[in-house]
Amino acid sequence: MQELQVQQIARKKITWGENDRTYIEKGSLEDLARTIRVHGILEAIGVKPEGDHFIGLWGHRRWLAAEIAGLETVPAVVCAKSMTEAETRELRLIENVARESLQPLETATGLAQLMQVSGLSASEVAKRVGLNAAVVSKSLALLSLPGPLREQINSGVISAAAGYELSRIDNPQLQSELASEVAAGRLSRDALAGRAKALKRGHVNETKGRARVTAMLDAKRSVTLTGEGLSSLEALIEWLEELLTKARKARPQNLELGTFTKMLKDQSRA
Repeated sequence: MQELQVQQIARKKITWGENDRTYIEKGSLEDLARTIRVHGILEAIGVKPEGDHFIGLWGHRRWLAAEIAGLETVPAVVCAKSMTEAETRELRLIENVARESLQPLETATGLAQLMQVSGLSASEVAKRVGLNAAVVSKSLALLSLPGPLREQINSGVISAAAGYELSRIDNPQLQSELASEVAAGRLSRDALAGRAKALKRGHVNETKGRARVTAMLDAKRSVTLTGEGLSSLEALIEWLEELLTKARKARPQNLELGTFTKMLKDQSRA
């Protein structure tokens, strides 16, 4: 059992190695610093001793905010037992994921590094850090995306869920095109998932030929769609879901049908 002690430690005696968190929003740090000035640090950071100094294990954000707040000492859980690099990274990742809400790609990078230093599989790492195996698998998939798409996820332009669906598509150019559609709000995550699934099954025709499909709802009603890539039931569902998403977004504006369709036409030209 790991022996743990809580001590007040000089903040300047704590140094940090490679940290799972690569970006910390300055405004949130200042907010935390204001809270610390009033209430102090309510939850101790984690460190391990190294000579007469300490290596930070978790709570880097609290440590940074303590500096802004002007604290000379901070409460720290001191892990007395010698720890391997894998054990250190595991503790840091668990704490960050559970308490400090890492960015999706920060979590993915931390998981990948933990697998590397520990030799554990993705499913084994999932058990160790308390995450679902499917969540870990989807998280790691984000690392396969091209740099520009990873940046879009980091900046919140597209969601991690959409990023995972894009990672299932092998064509980088198509990935970029679909990411642009998602970022512009013209393609929902569900529609993107349908496109990725269809591509995996080889059901989507990526040629430039235009298809025309008329679906009869009953004797008096029909829906006609035409365009490139309309060559499967999955593609039909995707197009209809995208249209439905746009219609639902427009509904609170009480638009006439003609105005709505004109708006869609204008958007397509933008």
